[in-house]
Amino acid sequence: MEMDESREASEEKVPREPTDDDVAFVAEQMRAGTDQETIAAMLEDRGLDRVQARGFVDTVYPQLARVAEEERYTGSALGPGIAGGLIAAVVGGFIWGLIVILSEYEIGIAAWGIGFIVGFGVVRFAGGAKGTPLQVVAVVSSVLGIVIGKYISYAYFFKQAVSDRFDVDISYFDSEIFRAFRENLGDVFGGFDLIWAGLAVVTAWRLTRPSGFGSRGRLGV
Repeated sequence: MEMDESREASEEKVPREPTDDDVAFVAEQMRAGTDQETIAAMLEDRGLDRVQARGFVDTVYPQLARVAEEERYTGSALGPGIAGGLIAAVVGGFIWGLIVILSEYEIGIAAWGIGFIVGFGVVRFAGGAKGTPLQVVAVVSSVLGIVIGKYISYAYFFKQAVSDRFDVDISYFDSEIFRAFRENLGDVFGGFDLIWAGLAVVTAWRLTRPSGFGSRGRLGV
């Protein structure tokens, strides 16, 4: 009987291999500012043996610390981030407007895609940096991209209507189109448009948000 109990106890203590959940756990503890020794002890409680836990922390901790360092925001990243946001806004807005023109149907989910494009563009141009200033840039750029996309499709169909009725070809940048677009913003942007725009803004904000590994701990100090 005692042998069976000791065998069961030893089987319960058999260490397991580290998993992705352990990586996520280490990241979570780093955000909370937990030191490496404590994290290793906590991993032991999660089923890793002492050597495994120590080695795992020694491997993962520096990697996550490197991510935090790469994401560190500095003032020099703002200019490139703004440039990336503006370029992404123009490209994303043009693509969305073109989709609407070619399909003659407003595919709202494409507006959501502008948030992805802008978020990626801001981080890429900023050299991987993230932070609140870049999040603001990404949000403003996303809204700009959506307005550009809306204007392109609006201007196209406005031009088409003028051409059909008066046989006159006007520019996309004609003052009358600008005026009509501005005066009819309430009709141009419907309820669903605001939903997709909101998703685009949230996505851009999240993509430029730091991982937070160094926010309360020793990293990034």
